[in-house]
Amino acid sequence: MRQPKHSILYLLSLRTLVDTDKNPVMTSFFSKATAVAFSLLLLCFFPQFAFASGPEDINCDHPDFPALEALYQATDGDNWNSTQEWFENCEPCSWPGIRCNSDDRIIALVMRNNGMSGELPVELGQLEFLASLSLPGNNLFGEIPISLASLPDLYSLFLNDNQLTGNIPTALLSKGRLEYLHLERNDLSGELPAELAQLVNLRKLYLSGNAFTGQVPSGLADFSDLIFMDFQDNLLSGCLPADLVSLCDASKYRFSENPGLPLNGAFRDFCETAPVNQTGVPCDDLDAATINDQINSDCGCGAVTGLVAPNETGLDALNNLQVDNDEELVDIAPSFRMSFFPNPANTASALTINLPDSEEATLRLLSITGRTLLTISTTGENTQLQLPELEPGLYLLEATSAERKTVKRVMLR
Repeated sequence: MRQPKHSILYLLSLRTLVDTDKNPVMTSFFSKATAVAFSLLLLCFFPQFAFASGPEDINCDHPDFPALEALYQATDGDNWNSTQEWFENCEPCSWPGIRCNSDDRIIALVMRNNGMSGELPVELGQLEFLASLSLPGNNLFGEIPISLASLPDLYSLFLNDNQLTGNIPTALLSKGRLEYLHLERNDLSGELPAELAQLVNLRKLYLSGNAFTGQVPSGLADFSDLIFMDFQDNLLSGCLPADLVSLCDASKYRFSENPGLPLNGAFRDFCETAPVNQTGVPCDDLDAATINDQINSDCGCGAVTGLVAPNETGLDALNNLQVDNDEELVDIAPSFRMSFFPNPANTASALTINLPDSEEATLRLLSITGRTLLTISTTGENTQLQLPELEPGLYLLEATSAERKTVKRVMLR
Protein backbone atom coordinates (compact mmCIF):
# COMPACT_ATOMS: atom_id res chain seq x y z
CA MET A 1 0.00 0.00 0.00
CA ARG A 2 1.33 3.44 -0.94
CA GLN A 3 1.73 5.88 1.95
CA PRO A 4 -0.01 9.24 1.54
CA LYS A 5 2.42 11.65 -0.08
CA HIS A 6 2.08 14.29 2.65
CA SER A 7 2.85 11.70 5.31
CA ILE A 8 6.07 10.78 3.50
CA LEU A 9 7.16 14.42 3.35
CA TYR A 10 6.48 14.84 7.03
CA LEU A 11 8.34 11.67 8.04
CA LEU A 12 11.36 12.63 5.95
CA SER A 13 11.40 16.07 7.56
CA LEU A 14 11.13 14.56 11.01
CA ARG A 15 13.97 12.10 10.35
CA THR A 16 16.23 14.88 9.09
CA LEU A 17 15.53 17.02 12.11
CA VAL A 18 16.06 14.24 14.64
CA ASP A 19 19.16 12.73 13.03
CA THR A 20 21.44 15.54 14.25
CA ASP A 21 24.57 13.40 13.86
CA LYS A 22 24.15 13.75 10.10
CA ASN A 23 22.96 17.33 10.29
CA PRO A 24 25.69 19.56 11.72
CA VAL A 25 23.62 22.65 11.15
CA MET A 26 20.84 21.29 13.29
CA THR A 27 23.42 20.07 15.84
CA SER A 28 24.71 23.60 16.27
CA PHE A 29 21.27 25.08 16.87
CA PHE A 30 19.12 22.39 18.36
CA SER A 31 19.42 19.42 20.59
CA LYS A 32 17.57 16.28 19.60
CA ALA A 33 14.82 17.15 22.07
CA THR A 34 14.46 20.59 20.51
CA ALA A 35 14.23 19.05 17.06
CA VAL A 36 11.44 16.73 18.14
CA ALA A 37 9.56 19.62 19.73
CA PHE A 38 9.95 21.64 16.54
CA SER A 39 8.57 18.76 14.49
CA LEU A 40 5.56 18.42 16.76
CA LEU A 41 4.98 22.16 16.44
CA LEU A 42 5.08 21.77 12.66
CA LEU A 43 2.49 19.02 12.91
CA CYS A 44 0.16 21.15 15.05
CA PHE A 45 0.21 24.23 12.85
CA PHE A 46 0.54 22.55 9.46
CA PRO A 47 -1.36 19.24 9.70
CA GLN A 48 -1.73 19.14 5.93
CA PHE A 49 1.90 17.98 5.78
CA ALA A 50 1.14 14.98 7.94
CA PHE A 51 -2.24 13.77 6.71
CA ALA A 52 -3.72 12.75 3.41
CA SER A 53 -6.18 15.32 2.04
CA GLY A 54 -8.50 13.03 0.13
CA PRO A 55 -8.99 9.68 -1.61
CA GLU A 56 -6.60 10.68 -4.40
CA ASP A 57 -3.74 10.50 -1.90
CA ILE A 58 -4.10 6.81 -1.16
CA ASN A 59 -4.23 3.54 -3.06
CA CYS A 60 -6.46 1.08 -1.27
CA ASP A 61 -7.73 -2.36 -2.23
CA HIS A 62 -10.36 -2.56 0.53
CA PRO A 63 -13.58 -3.77 -1.19
CA ASP A 64 -15.67 -0.94 0.33
CA PHE A 65 -13.20 1.83 -0.51
CA PRO A 66 -14.62 2.69 -4.00
CA ALA A 67 -18.09 3.36 -2.57
CA LEU A 68 -16.66 5.64 0.13
CA GLU A 69 -14.58 7.47 -2.45
CA ALA A 70 -17.69 7.94 -4.64
CA LEU A 71 -19.65 9.30 -1.65
CA TYR A 72 -16.84 11.74 -0.83
CA GLN A 73 -16.56 13.01 -4.39
CA ALA A 74 -20.34 13.22 -5.01
CA THR A 75 -21.11 15.16 -1.82
CA ASP A 76 -18.29 17.73 -1.86
CA GLY A 77 -16.14 15.91 0.65
CA ASP A 78 -13.48 18.63 0.67
CA ASN A 79 -16.02 20.89 2.38
CA TRP A 80 -17.50 18.45 4.88
CA ASN A 81 -17.59 19.75 8.42
CA SER A 82 -15.24 16.98 9.44
CA THR A 83 -13.10 14.61 7.39
CA GLN A 84 -10.59 13.96 10.15
CA GLU A 85 -8.97 10.52 9.78
CA TRP A 86 -10.76 9.72 6.51
CA PHE A 87 -8.31 8.56 3.82
CA GLU A 88 -5.34 8.63 6.19
CA ASN A 89 -4.95 4.90 5.70
CA CYS A 90 -6.48 1.91 3.99
CA GLU A 91 -8.51 0.90 7.02
CA PRO A 92 -12.03 2.37 6.57
CA CYS A 93 -13.19 0.52 9.68
CA SER A 94 -11.03 2.90 11.75
CA TRP A 95 -12.59 6.04 10.23
CA PRO A 96 -15.18 8.09 12.16
CA GLY A 97 -18.80 7.33 11.32
CA ILE A 98 -18.08 3.80 10.12
CA ARG A 99 -18.75 0.52 11.89
CA CYS A 100 -17.66 -2.86 10.53
CA ASN A 101 -18.29 -6.55 11.13
CA SER A 102 -15.68 -9.11 12.12
CA ASP A 103 -14.60 -9.41 8.48
CA ASP A 104 -13.82 -5.68 8.23
CA ARG A 105 -16.81 -4.99 6.00
CA ILE A 106 -18.87 -1.87 6.57
CA ILE A 107 -22.23 -2.47 8.24
CA ALA A 108 -23.06 1.10 9.36
CA LEU A 109 -22.35 4.53 7.89
CA VAL A 110 -23.42 7.46 10.09
CA MET A 111 -22.65 11.10 9.19
CA ARG A 112 -25.17 13.48 10.72
CA ASN A 113 -25.03 17.25 10.06
CA ASN A 114 -21.71 16.96 8.30
CA GLY A 115 -22.17 19.56 5.56
CA MET A 116 -22.55 16.98 2.80
CA SER A 117 -23.86 18.59 -0.38
CA GLY A 118 -24.79 16.77 -3.58
CA GLU A 119 -26.58 13.67 -4.84
CA LEU A 120 -26.14 10.28 -3.25
CA PRO A 121 -24.05 8.11 -5.59
CA VAL A 122 -25.29 4.80 -6.93
CA GLU A 123 -22.07 3.23 -5.67
CA LEU A 124 -23.58 3.08 -2.17
CA GLY A 125 -25.27 -0.06 -3.43
CA GLN A 126 -21.81 -1.69 -3.49
CA LEU A 127 -21.59 -1.68 0.31
CA GLU A 128 -23.00 -5.19 0.25
CA PHE A 129 -22.98 -5.68 4.04
CA LEU A 130 -24.45 -2.28 4.92
CA ALA A 131 -27.27 -2.56 7.46
CA SER A 132 -27.68 1.07 8.56
CA LEU A 133 -27.27 4.27 6.52
CA SER A 134 -27.76 7.51 8.46
CA LEU A 135 -27.08 10.85 6.73
CA PRO A 136 -29.64 13.28 8.21
CA GLY A 137 -29.27 17.05 8.45
CA ASN A 138 -27.09 17.51 5.38
CA ASN A 139 -27.72 19.22 2.03
CA LEU A 140 -28.38 16.14 -0.06
CA PHE A 141 -30.60 16.57 -3.11
CA GLY A 142 -31.74 14.52 -6.08
CA GLU A 143 -33.53 11.20 -5.82
CA ILE A 144 -32.98 8.31 -3.43
CA PRO A 145 -30.69 5.87 -5.31
CA ILE A 146 -32.56 2.75 -6.36
CA SER A 147 -29.26 0.90 -5.87
CA LEU A 148 -29.95 0.90 -2.12
CA ALA A 149 -32.57 -1.74 -2.85
CA SER A 150 -29.76 -4.17 -3.72
CA LEU A 151 -28.41 -4.13 -0.14
CA PRO A 152 -29.61 -7.42 1.37
CA ASP A 153 -29.11 -6.41 5.03
CA LEU A 154 -30.30 -2.80 5.00
CA TYR A 155 -32.84 -2.38 7.80
CA SER A 156 -32.31 1.26 8.88
CA LEU A 157 -32.36 4.28 6.56
CA PHE A 158 -32.16 7.85 7.92
CA LEU A 159 -32.15 10.52 5.19
CA ASN A 160 -34.34 13.05 6.95
CA ASP A 161 -33.76 16.83 6.92
CA ASN A 162 -32.25 17.03 3.46
CA GLN A 163 -33.59 18.23 0.08
CA LEU A 164 -34.30 14.93 -1.61
CA THR A 165 -36.86 14.89 -4.42
CA GLY A 166 -38.87 12.32 -6.36
CA ASN A 167 -40.68 9.40 -4.79
CA ILE A 168 -39.58 6.47 -2.63
CA PRO A 169 -38.14 3.70 -4.85
CA THR A 170 -40.66 0.88 -4.76
CA ALA A 171 -37.85 -1.66 -5.05
CA LEU A 172 -36.55 -0.40 -1.71
CA LEU A 173 -39.87 -1.27 -0.09
CA SER A 174 -40.96 -4.41 -1.88
CA LYS A 175 -38.42 -6.71 -0.17
CA GLY A 176 -39.84 -5.78 3.24
CA ARG A 177 -36.52 -5.59 5.10
CA LEU A 178 -36.67 -2.02 6.42
CA GLU A 179 -37.50 -1.54 10.08
CA TYR A 180 -36.69 2.18 10.40
CA LEU A 181 -37.38 4.55 7.51
CA HIS A 182 -36.89 8.28 8.21
CA LEU A 183 -37.45 10.55 5.20
CA GLU A 184 -39.16 13.46 6.96
CA ARG A 185 -38.57 17.09 5.99
CA ASN A 186 -37.43 16.59 2.41
CA ASP A 187 -39.06 17.58 -0.90
CA LEU A 188 -40.35 14.14 -1.84
CA SER A 189 -43.56 14.00 -3.86
CA GLY A 190 -45.94 11.75 -5.76
CA GLU A 191 -48.43 9.26 -4.40
CA LEU A 192 -47.45 7.10 -1.45
CA PRO A 193 -46.33 3.72 -2.81
CA ALA A 194 -48.68 0.83 -2.07
CA GLU A 195 -45.52 -1.18 -1.37
CA LEU A 196 -45.29 0.50 2.04
CA ALA A 197 -47.67 -2.21 3.19
CA GLN A 198 -44.98 -4.80 2.37
CA LEU A 199 -42.64 -3.55 5.11
CA VAL A 200 -43.66 -6.41 7.39
CA ASN A 201 -40.84 -5.70 9.86
CA LEU A 202 -41.57 -1.97 10.12
CA ARG A 203 -41.12 -0.30 13.51
CA LYS A 204 -40.90 3.40 12.68
CA LEU A 205 -41.91 5.29 9.52
CA TYR A 206 -41.51 9.07 9.24
CA LEU A 207 -42.63 10.76 6.00
CA SER A 208 -43.82 14.10 7.40
CA GLY A 209 -42.94 17.47 5.89
CA ASN A 210 -42.91 16.39 2.25
CA ALA A 211 -45.35 16.87 -0.65
CA PHE A 212 -46.86 13.39 -0.99
CA THR A 213 -50.26 13.36 -2.70
CA GLY A 214 -53.15 10.96 -3.23
CA GLN A 215 -54.78 8.63 -0.77
CA VAL A 216 -53.25 6.82 2.17
CA PRO A 217 -52.62 3.24 0.96
CA SER A 218 -54.38 0.38 2.66
CA GLY A 219 -52.56 -2.31 4.58
CA LEU A 220 -50.76 0.03 7.00
CA ALA A 221 -52.44 -1.48 10.04
CA ASP A 222 -50.81 -4.90 9.76
CA PHE A 223 -47.41 -4.28 11.37
CA SER A 224 -47.04 -6.31 14.52
CA ASP A 225 -43.89 -4.47 15.68
CA LEU A 226 -44.98 -0.94 14.74
CA ILE A 227 -44.07 1.83 17.19
CA PHE A 228 -45.02 4.94 15.21
CA MET A 229 -46.00 6.11 11.71
CA ASP A 230 -45.99 9.81 10.77
CA PHE A 231 -47.52 11.32 7.59
CA GLN A 232 -48.01 14.88 8.88
CA ASP A 233 -47.74 17.99 6.70
CA ASN A 234 -48.20 16.53 3.22
CA LEU A 235 -50.89 16.85 0.52
CA LEU A 236 -52.71 13.59 1.14
CA SER A 237 -56.43 13.49 0.46
CA GLY A 238 -59.50 11.25 0.40
CA CYS A 239 -60.78 8.69 2.87
CA LEU A 240 -58.60 7.07 5.47
CA PRO A 241 -58.34 3.29 4.96
CA ALA A 242 -60.93 1.35 6.93
CA ASP A 243 -58.28 -0.86 8.53
CA LEU A 244 -56.78 2.20 10.28
CA VAL A 245 -60.15 3.03 11.78
CA SER A 246 -60.02 -0.28 13.65
CA LEU A 247 -56.80 0.85 15.38
CA CYS A 248 -57.95 4.21 16.70
CA ASP A 249 -56.95 3.28 20.24
CA ALA A 250 -53.38 2.45 19.30
CA SER A 251 -52.13 6.09 18.98
CA LYS A 252 -49.52 4.96 16.49
CA TYR A 253 -50.54 7.06 13.51
CA ARG A 254 -50.31 10.78 12.73
CA PHE A 255 -51.88 12.42 9.65
CA SER A 256 -52.47 16.04 10.72
CA GLU A 257 -51.87 19.00 8.39
CA ASN A 258 -53.17 17.14 5.37
CA PRO A 259 -56.11 19.41 4.42
CA GLY A 260 -57.63 16.96 1.93
CA LEU A 261 -58.05 14.24 4.56
CA PRO A 262 -61.10 14.08 6.83
CA LEU A 263 -60.88 16.72 9.57
CA ASN A 264 -57.53 17.92 8.21
CA GLY A 265 -56.05 14.53 9.10
CA ALA A 266 -56.49 14.95 12.87
CA PHE A 267 -56.57 11.23 13.58
CA ARG A 268 -57.74 11.48 17.19
CA ASP A 269 -60.65 13.74 16.21
CA PHE A 270 -61.41 11.45 13.30
CA CYS A 271 -61.51 8.42 15.58
CA GLU A 272 -63.91 10.19 17.92
CA THR A 273 -66.34 11.58 15.35
CA ALA A 274 -66.03 10.00 11.90
CA PRO A 275 -67.74 6.77 10.86
CA VAL A 276 -66.17 4.11 8.71
CA ASN A 277 -68.26 5.62 5.91
CA GLN A 278 -66.54 9.00 5.75
CA THR A 279 -68.86 10.71 3.25
CA GLY A 280 -69.75 14.18 4.51
CA VAL A 281 -66.80 14.57 6.89
CA PRO A 282 -65.22 18.09 6.58
CA CYS A 283 -62.01 18.51 4.56
CA ASP A 284 -60.34 21.31 2.56
CA ASP A 285 -59.58 21.04 -1.16
CA LEU A 286 -57.41 24.22 -1.03
CA ASP A 287 -59.61 25.82 -3.68
CA ALA A 288 -60.13 29.46 -2.66
CA ALA A 289 -63.41 29.58 -4.60
CA THR A 290 -65.18 27.00 -2.44
CA ILE A 291 -66.09 26.62 1.21
CA ASN A 292 -67.69 23.89 3.33
CA ASP A 293 -65.67 21.18 1.55
CA GLN A 294 -66.53 17.59 2.44
CA ILE A 295 -65.43 14.06 1.65
CA ASN A 296 -67.72 12.89 -1.14
CA SER A 297 -68.93 9.42 -2.08
CA ASP A 298 -65.84 8.55 -4.16
CA CYS A 299 -63.53 9.80 -1.37
CA GLY A 300 -62.65 13.02 -3.16
CA CYS A 301 -62.67 16.32 -1.29
CA GLY A 302 -64.86 19.09 -2.64
CA ALA A 303 -67.62 21.64 -2.07
CA VAL A 304 -70.60 19.31 -2.41
CA THR A 305 -73.00 22.07 -1.31
CA GLY A 306 -72.00 24.36 -4.15
CA LEU A 307 -71.16 27.27 -1.82
CA VAL A 308 -68.45 29.65 -2.97
CA ALA A 309 -66.27 32.05 -1.10
CA PRO A 310 -67.36 35.70 -0.84
CA ASN A 311 -66.06 38.07 -3.52
CA GLU A 312 -65.08 35.22 -5.81
CA THR A 313 -64.82 37.49 -8.86
CA GLY A 314 -62.67 39.93 -6.93
CA LEU A 315 -59.99 37.27 -6.43
CA ASP A 316 -59.22 37.05 -10.14
CA ALA A 317 -57.53 40.42 -10.14
CA LEU A 318 -55.28 39.39 -7.26
CA ASN A 319 -53.94 36.11 -8.56
CA ASN A 320 -50.76 37.40 -10.16
CA LEU A 321 -49.27 39.82 -7.66
CA GLN A 322 -45.53 40.29 -8.15
CA VAL A 323 -43.67 41.57 -5.11
CA ASP A 324 -40.55 43.51 -5.97
CA ASN A 325 -38.25 45.53 -3.73
CA ASP A 326 -40.73 48.41 -3.66
CA GLU A 327 -43.57 48.32 -1.15
CA GLU A 328 -46.86 46.93 -2.52
CA LEU A 329 -50.30 47.28 -0.96
CA VAL A 330 -52.99 44.86 -2.14
CA ASP A 331 -56.58 43.98 -1.18
CA ILE A 332 -57.02 40.27 -0.49
CA ALA A 333 -60.81 40.43 0.02
CA PRO A 334 -63.23 42.87 1.69
CA SER A 335 -61.81 43.83 5.11
CA PHE A 336 -58.45 42.18 4.29
CA ARG A 337 -55.51 44.35 3.29
CA MET A 338 -51.95 43.11 3.19
CA SER A 339 -48.73 44.91 2.41
CA PHE A 340 -45.35 43.37 1.62
CA PHE A 341 -42.13 45.15 2.36
CA PRO A 342 -39.35 45.38 1.46
CA ASN A 343 -39.30 41.93 -0.15
CA PRO A 344 -40.51 38.63 1.37
CA ALA A 345 -37.39 36.92 0.02
CA ASN A 346 -35.47 38.91 2.61
CA THR A 347 -35.28 37.45 6.12
CA ALA A 348 -36.06 40.89 7.54
CA SER A 349 -39.28 41.20 5.56
CA ALA A 350 -42.61 41.56 7.31
CA LEU A 351 -46.22 41.14 6.34
CA THR A 352 -48.78 43.64 7.68
CA ILE A 353 -52.38 42.49 8.09
CA ASN A 354 -55.24 44.93 8.73
CA LEU A 355 -58.46 43.42 10.10
CA PRO A 356 -61.13 46.06 10.89
CA ASP A 357 -63.71 45.50 13.60
CA SER A 358 -61.42 43.12 15.51
CA GLU A 359 -62.13 40.32 13.07
CA GLU A 360 -60.18 37.18 13.98
CA ALA A 361 -58.44 35.32 11.16
CA THR A 362 -56.01 32.50 10.60
CA LEU A 363 -53.18 33.16 8.15
CA ARG A 364 -51.16 30.46 6.42
CA LEU A 365 -48.14 30.84 4.18
CA LEU A 366 -47.85 27.83 1.86
CA SER A 367 -45.36 26.55 -0.66
CA ILE A 368 -46.73 26.04 -4.16
CA THR A 369 -47.04 22.33 -3.37
CA GLY A 370 -49.27 23.18 -0.41
CA ARG A 371 -46.76 22.70 2.39
CA THR A 372 -47.52 24.96 5.37
CA LEU A 373 -44.52 27.23 6.03
CA LEU A 374 -46.10 29.45 8.67
CA THR A 375 -49.44 29.67 10.52
CA ILE A 376 -50.69 32.36 12.88
CA SER A 377 -54.00 33.50 14.34
CA THR A 378 -54.48 37.25 14.64
CA THR A 379 -57.04 39.89 15.56
CA GLY A 380 -56.95 43.63 14.89
CA GLU A 381 -55.09 46.09 12.70
CA ASN A 382 -51.44 46.28 11.76
CA THR A 383 -50.45 42.79 12.83
CA GLN A 384 -46.79 42.29 11.98
CA LEU A 385 -45.87 38.86 10.65
CA GLN A 386 -42.15 38.18 10.30
CA LEU A 387 -41.63 35.93 7.31
CA PRO A 388 -39.16 33.05 7.31
CA GLU A 389 -36.23 33.06 4.91
CA LEU A 390 -37.67 32.26 1.50
CA GLU A 391 -36.21 31.43 -1.87
CA PRO A 392 -37.52 33.39 -4.86
CA GLY A 393 -40.49 31.65 -6.42
CA LEU A 394 -44.25 31.14 -6.20
CA TYR A 395 -46.04 30.91 -2.84
CA LEU A 396 -49.62 30.83 -1.58
CA LEU A 397 -51.09 33.13 1.05
CA GLU A 398 -54.32 31.98 2.72
CA ALA A 399 -56.50 34.12 4.99
CA THR A 400 -59.49 32.54 6.75
CA SER A 401 -62.04 34.05 9.15
CA ALA A 402 -65.57 33.19 10.18
CA GLU A 403 -66.88 35.36 7.35
CA ARG A 404 -64.51 34.76 4.48
CA LYS A 405 -61.64 32.71 3.14
CA THR A 406 -59.27 33.49 0.32
CA VAL A 407 -56.01 32.22 -1.16
CA LYS A 408 -53.79 34.22 -3.47
CA ARG A 409 -50.59 33.53 -5.35
CA VAL A 410 -47.52 35.63 -4.63
CA MET A 411 -44.41 35.69 -6.81
CA LEU A 412 -41.26 36.50 -4.88
CA ARG A 413 -38.35 37.73 -6.96
